[in-house]
Amino acid sequence: MNYEDREMQGRIRTLIDRRLVPDVPLRSSGSRGSWSLVLGLGVALALIALLVGTQLRTDGPATPAAPTPLTPTPAPSAAPAVPSERLALAADLTGRTALVSPDARFLGVMARDRSRAVLYRIDRSGSSPDRPQLVQLTDVHGPIGAMSWLEDSSALLVTVDTSPSASAQGKPPRAIFRVDLLKTDGRLVRAPEDISAFTSRRALLSPDGQWFPVYGDCCGSSVRLLSRSGEQVREVVPTPTDGSGVGFVAWDKTGLLLYQQIWPDHSALNAVDSSGALKYSVPAPPEFGGVAWNVMSAANDRSWQLIGFGRGIGSDFAGYRLLVGGQLRPLPVEVEQAHTFGFFTLDDQLLYRAGDGSMRTYDITAGTTRKLSLVVGRDTTSGLATIGALGHLFVWTEGLRGFVGDLVTGTSAELPLQSPPYVDQLENTRLADYLDDSIAVFNLPAWVR
Repeated sequence: MNYEDREMQGRIRTLIDRRLVPDVPLRSSGSRGSWSLVLGLGVALALIALLVGTQLRTDGPATPAAPTPLTPTPAPSAAPAVPSERLALAADLTGRTALVSPDARFLGVMARDRSRAVLYRIDRSGSSPDRPQLVQLTDVHGPIGAMSWLEDSSALLVTVDTSPSASAQGKPPRAIFRVDLLKTDGRLVRAPEDISAFTSRRALLSPDGQWFPVYGDCCGSSVRLLSRSGEQVREVVPTPTDGSGVGFVAWDKTGLLLYQQIWPDHSALNAVDSSGALKYSVPAPPEFGGVAWNVMSAANDRSWQLIGFGRGIGSDFAGYRLLVGGQLRPLPVEVEQAHTFGFFTLDDQLLYRAGDGSMRTYDITAGTTRKLSLVVGRDTTSGLATIGALGHLFVWTEGLRGFVGDLVTGTSAELPLQSPPYVDQLENTRLADYLDDSIAVFNLPAWVR
């Protein structure tokens, strides 16, 4: 089981974050890319995306390649010197719905009753390096729906429920949300009124860092972008009139916007520029029917991307393909069979767990596989879940126990994650683990010596 499947609601554009987890404290002992959604006639919803790009063709099965040395990930200077930090929260706040910024310098957190969202700066200048202080920058009053970060950590996005208490007919009112941007410089910007939702957890900024996808209702019947400033809205793809549904998928290597268009019996991925001009279109395999396009993994420069074709909410996929230069290519059988535990990226190669537990990479250019030193879940037959790769380190769980391992050396150590883990991968090989009354930020290189 892939951790990303358990967090599917984090990649589906949900207006209310309903993550319910047991109240399990962080253990003191030393001891998780994608979403999918079928769009029927006239309905569309697409919120995907981690990274995107192109991939080179492979016509035959993968063949083993002579191993080439990898360089272990050094502990970055920006990372905390301690193995982990604990961010303590006020009693009326909860870590379950909190979000640490990608650069680990800020924290967005909700009140337990969702009455407000608060943006903090994480102050590490104090005398206790493992207990940073939280300095409030700004807040917004709710009810609060969902939160997300711009990838450059410049703003926390928040949806605020502005629905009336009752409709004129006495029926439950339609949910109405607005979007606020809580800037890390302390400013608060309110987005235009016809914007009500965004991609959960990460906003999916464009390659130039100026735009990100937003939605005007629960079904996202057009493709629209909001400027990084929060003040301008651009409709790139209008609502279709042919009964199909459209939704944002990702950005390609050149900065084109990729969106899916889905009919009951077929679908396609279209690439357009900022004016909406079509540059190329890629049909889904006809045998898959009207499936949604999901980016499962991608090169850091978006030079290739792995697509999972989803049939519904959850992890039901019709199949997987490599998207390379505007064309779909099949995966080697061994690689596609590894989908149960997810796909990841290591040095711009596709990373996966083979059936024997060994971690392996698939070189998109050469069409070869390489067996790495790390074995994940060697003696585990059930309860295994992968979280992801952070540099050359890999995190996973076996039942109630968390682990981090070095893909290069094969060394691993227990990591005291809560169970089940609700985590975010941060920059500089850091991992945020969200508990009820606090957040733990792990400096992963300090755990693997």
